[in-house]
Amino acid sequence: MKRNRILTLILTLLMIVALLSSALFIAVQSDHTCTGAHCAVCAQIVICQTILEHVAFCAGILEIIAIILRNSLRKIQHCRAFFSHATLITCKVKLSN
Repeated sequence: MKRNRILTLILTLLMIVALLSSALFIAVQSDHTCTGAHCAVCAQIVICQTILEHVAFCAGILEIIAIILRNSLRKIQHCRAFFSHATLITCKVKLSN
C-alpha cells in the first residue's frame, strides 16, 4: 500500500515536470529564428504542443468520467437511504390476522 503511494507520487511529479518543461520550452523558444523546413526547434515545439494537447484531452475525459461516477454514486446512495428506512411500521402496514 505504501509502495503504491510512493509510485503514484513519483509518477505525478514526473507528469508535472513534463508539463512544466514543455510549456517553458514553448515559451522560451517561441521567438526563435526558424532555419527552414527541417528546423529542430520547430519540431521540438510541435512535440511539446502535442504532449500538452494530449494531456489536456485525457484530463477532460477523466473529469467527465469522474462527474458521471459521482452522480451515479449519489443516486445509488439516495436509493439506499430511501429503502433502508422503509419498514412495515414506516409504511403503515397493518398486520391483522
